[in-house]
Amino acid sequence: MAHALNSNVRLTDTLERDMLRNALSDRPLILSAIAAGAARRTWKAITATADFFAEVNDSMVRARQQSARYSGSDW
Repeated sequence: MAHALNSNVRLTDTLERDMLRNALSDRPLILSAIAAGAARRTWKAITATADFFAEVNDSMVRARQQSARYSGSDW
């Protein structure tokens, strides 16, 4: 009975070693996926910020135009 238990332990150790080896060999793929996701989120944040600034600028232009119409002068 002890022999069967020891062979199972060896099998588990082998499986753990293989799993660790596979995890470490997949690490560059995981890191590149993380980097790609971070780059995508960063790009989205930059474009959202640029869109916000453009919207604020458009709003300011419209406000200036309306003000110039009502007051009769440019800012």
